[in-house]
Amino acid sequence: MFFGVKDCTAYMHSVDATCVLPFLRGRDFKIDEMTGMKDGEEINLLWEGEAPLWVRNNHEVEINGILEEDDMNSINNLLIDFDNGDFINYSYGVFAVRCADMVRLKTICIKLLEQYSYFAAESIWAFVIEQNEQMPIYFVQCVEESNIEEGLIRMLASTKEEPEY
Repeated sequence: MFFGVKDCTAYMHSVDATCVLPFLRGRDFKIDEMTGMKDGEEINLLWEGEAPLWVRNNHEVEINGILEEDDMNSINNLLIDFDNGDFINYSYGVFAVRCADMVRLKTICIKLLEQYSYFAAESIWAFVIEQNEQMPIYFVQCVEESNIEEGLIRMLASTKEEPEY
């Protein structure tokens, strides 16, 4: 898994589509694109011929709908806009979310990291945000806070070999 934060945008690789759900909580949003797999073919999971609509109330209904679609059709692509210019772009395990509210971005990203067994999520966030590039955080998966230093050094050394954004 790779993780990076740059210009109020967090990037994660090797995640599933449900990682977008916490970012939708309590916010107005519009789903511009949602595709998934059905019978081995990629299909549009939105209403054909209908312009995307803003979800301004009953957010939980739409969020639950995304969860159900992923269960039934394994979502491959999601493009979601927020009315303040923020966005979500998910495509085949690669996730980008722009969130101008850095406190919200940090809080949700830390929870996601913990969900994916990154136990020292606070330290990972603090380290990655200072690097201004995507980092291979698989070096620190399941590592406790007290043992994180060696993994952070390995992450940094590895990024010298990896392409930037």
